[in-house]
Amino acid sequence: MASGERKVMLGFLVRWCEAALGHRPTAEEFAAWANDTGERSNESRLFGRPITVEEASTIIGNPGRPVTVNLEPAELLRKWVRKRRADRSQDKLAGP
Repeated sequence: MASGERKVMLGFLVRWCEAALGHRPTAEEFAAWANDTGERSNESRLFGRPITVEEASTIIGNPGRPVTVNLEPAELLRKWVRKRRADRSQDKLAGP
């Protein structure tokens, strides 16, 4: 295993996405979330490359499967926190 790679259960990743969105993600939403690199380079994608909607559907349907991800768990948390803060800031600007 390369440095920085970790094994996690697919369900863990789906739950992170669910927490970020506030609801269970569709395959389209999960693919968009997993492929969002923020300020990182293409090599820093959650699965090491962009995933398709079909792959996202398979991931959502297999929560007990362990997979290798390219980000350390702390980076997963930082990604989620940054996204939540950005979403909240946009909500406040939009108003009621």
